[in-house]
Amino acid sequence: MSQENQAFTKMLFSNANLASTMDVGFKGNPNIGSVVLNQFTQSANFSTFETNFVDGDRVFIISSIFGGTGASGFPLLLKKMRTSTNTALANAPIGAVTLLPYFNLKTNSNSSIQADSFITKTKAALNYYEKNVTGNGTLDDMYYLGDDFTGYSYNNCDGGDDQINDAHIIEMLAALSVIDFERKNLAPATTRATSFHEFGLQNTPQEAAIFSDFGNKTKRIIQQPLTLMSLLNSYLNNRSVKHRSSQRWAKDKEGKLGENFFKSDFFADYSEFKKLFEEWQEELARNNMGFKPFNLDSEIQDTDGLSKVVGVAPKYKGIKTPWRKEGYDLIDENLGKHMKQVQDNLSASSTFMELFYITLSEICSENLNIK
Repeated sequence: MSQENQAFTKMLFSNANLASTMDVGFKGNPNIGSVVLNQFTQSANFSTFETNFVDGDRVFIISSIFGGTGASGFPLLLKKMRTSTNTALANAPIGAVTLLPYFNLKTNSNSSIQADSFITKTKAALNYYEKNVTGNGTLDDMYYLGDDFTGYSYNNCDGGDDQINDAHIIEMLAALSVIDFERKNLAPATTRATSFHEFGLQNTPQEAAIFSDFGNKTKRIIQQPLTLMSLLNSYLNNRSVKHRSSQRWAKDKEGKLGENFFKSDFFADYSEFKKLFEEWQEELARNNMGFKPFNLDSEIQDTDGLSKVVGVAPKYKGIKTPWRKEGYDLIDENLGKHMKQVQDNLSASSTFMELFYITLSEICSENLNIK
């Protein structure tokens, strides 16, 4: 740069800013991010996105507001899209969720990121957004999410592989804003008034949140699918391949779901997904605020296998007798009954998913009152 530009740059950025590497983000400096991200909007990736955007498509932007990358990138992307030469993109429905502070960081004098600046940066960003994002007729819907971040502290890392934060309930709820926006009846327009949304719990959790702490709308979206997944994983954890292969449902349809299926590449891939799902649950449960809607398998040993959902006791028809099927035995029995409902021409993997979906959906409805 010329000597004049160098002097001007030093007025805007500290020496530490100028010496900082950007390989892990902008380290809580939106002033740097807003400069660097201008280059992204001129990249081949953005050009491809812009060129292929057509009428009927929508945009949803996910960002944080108390750091550097998200706080600077969100307004820049919105402005670039609204001034696009592609009218489908320029007039498209655009929504966004912005995450206010929701976790704390341990003090680390060697880190360029300090949690005590989160609120100040959030206020500054909100002031800018009021004029240049939500107040200028360019955004359809704005979702706000945050939490009291003063309690649980993550390790203070600038980013990269060392920043391995546990999953957080706020991140799960932020994903629900995408679903809410997708369901809105929005049409292309040249200007719009922004609708604002916040999220609240129906009850104050005693410790970690459970399903009954949410409102009915949220429960309808997440309770049954997560319960189906948790029941399936719990059954697989507690019924060996030998046991499964001996069941009626595994022998039907020419043994499509017999022992060979549980040695297949599909089931190996599913087992890896199951492991990640269970890790996600464990991280959510131990965070603060936590989300622990399910009992761990270790917590319900020697009890009813359907006692997975916290606060929901399984119910069964008829009088309890030695012959009444409960827990995992009921799952086995119902799998055998429902196998005939699955189409014969499905692959083994599709048969597996369809059979367990039909069976566990029925058990959720009839035995757990989860619909």
